[in-house]
Amino acid sequence: MRVPEIIPGMYEAWDGGQLAALSLTQQGDVSCLSLPYGTCQLEMDNLDRRFEPSGKDGLFQSIEERQGIDIFLGPVLPNGEAELKRVGIFYQSNGGWRTGSNAMTMRWDLVDIVGLLADRAFLAPASLPTTLEGWLGAIVGQLGDNFAHRYIVDPAYAGKSVTASREALEGITCGALLLDVCMASGTWPRADAQTGRLAAEPLWNQGNKLTLDNLDSYPVIRANNEVAALLFTLSDGT
Repeated sequence: MRVPEIIPGMYEAWDGGQLAALSLTQQGDVSCLSLPYGTCQLEMDNLDRRFEPSGKDGLFQSIEERQGIDIFLGPVLPNGEAELKRVGIFYQSNGGWRTGSNAMTMRWDLVDIVGLLADRAFLAPASLPTTLEGWLGAIVGQLGDNFAHRYIVDPAYAGKSVTASREALEGITCGALLLDVCMASGTWPRADAQTGRLAAEPLWNQGNKLTLDNLDSYPVIRANNEVAALLFTLSDGT
């Protein structure tokens, strides 16, 4: 029975009628000193036990390992239509759909593609990549063939030379390697909200101006004893 569902790509859409709660956080660190990632807590209505883990005919048994959940958010317009925007694709971080909750609601804690890779051991391929794009392909490839091309790289940085010795890769995680290759190429990693793919882009692609309109309160000037130095580069290069 799964064959006619898989071939045409059928899937189930959950709307506000089944959704009990949704909490979503998107994070990034442009300094590459840490690897935060997006998380999504999804809680579904389970009054009819359609997510019963022990039920052979329940939906719980048909949810596949590392199956992505496409999350859309948006307002309802005056004409009654919903203007939905994709905010990301999220996955179960432990490699399968498991939960201890089996009550009136069923809750899952999901992560984006960066969260999937963060603590996963990197198994070096026979031929090591030599460019930023090659390393990103090797990193997402650790998740299997279905993830082989789930990455995007800024075209101006895709061919940046990044090399590493096989000895330096021993015992390294995908998350640590991702930070290393991004620091070496002058980019930073994140999960792209529009595609759900792993993205490596320079900081200025995301905008480099912060105005008062972007702040929820006025900035406060105070001493910071932890700062050793501040370096400014002006537009004329001085």
